Amino acid sequence: MILKTDIQINGSYFTQNDKGPSEPKPMRKMDLLTSGKDISVKQAWEKINQNSQQILFILDKARKIIGAVADGDVRRWVLAEKSLFAPVSEIMNPSPVIARETDTQESIQLLMIKLKIHCIPVVNASGCLARVLTWDHLMSEGKRVEKSSSATGVPTVILAGGLGSRLYPYTKILPKPLIPFGEKPIIEVIMDRFNYYGVRSFQVSVNHMANMIKAYFSDQPANYKVGFIQEEKPLGTAGSLHLLKGTMKKDFFVTNCDILIDADYGSIMDFHRANKNDITMVCSMKHSSIPYGIVEITKGGTLKSLKE
Repeated sequence: MILKTDIQINGSYFTQNDKGPSEPKPMRKMDLLTSGKDISVKQAWEKINQNSQQILFILDKARKIIGAVADGDVRRWVLAEKSLFAPVSEIMNPSPVIARETDTQESIQLLMIKLKIHCIPVVNASGCLARVLTWDHLMSEGKRVEKSSSATGVPTVILAGGLGSRLYPYTKILPKPLIPFGEKPIIEVIMDRFNYYGVRSFQVSVNHMANMIKAYFSDQPANYKVGFIQEEKPLGTAGSLHLLKGTMKKDFFVTNCDILIDADYGSIMDFHRANKNDITMVCSMKHSSIPYGIVEITKGGTLKSLKE
């Protein structure tokens, strides 16, 4: 007897059976999103790093979902200094978010927006995994649910004119905004996250390899409008905003082309407006430990103080 299951990843259907996959390459993709419960935490982490969805679904032998492990679960485990060779069952969430085949695509999308997740498994009437839906897949089909948000309709400027020297030699071939992050260039991932909260218009400042960036978006079916600000010479961080003088009459977002923020952009806009700020900056806190003494000197080199 051959058991067949149709699996969907990003809109493509793959068929598997108990004699092995009929299409080896797609099945390898599916294998990276699922696993049995007997693998180690380290093995689970490796799959999460490879599948670009930041999660791994744990299945039993009948392909029923018995848990899920997210990237954050592994990081917390590591920070607690626990063994990477422990079974993944020790860190998995036994009650992951799932959708059912009877759910509408719109209801699934609303659930993903509400919980801020971008990958959800769909089970059939028997409780077995039927397919995995990603936010990218939902967006590519052109079916999306408008989220009521203070960010809706707010334009966003993406600073993408730099040389990307810290990513050399990759940026010798590709401009930094087009460096892949999972299955998409990082700039498109950033746009999709803003798109979550109703942002539909982007202005991208370009200089280095500008034509390549423009060509990418000219060939991509987009769910938002993309315009370009051409820097005739590198203008430094935020220097290109001067080129928008007189065109931005109301609030707008500004972001670099290489920063991913897991935040509610609507809440950020609410905070900005409630405090009547001219500028609201989103920052991350970083603690650095210097293992040496710190010497303070004057301009002439005279010792001022020594801090251990």
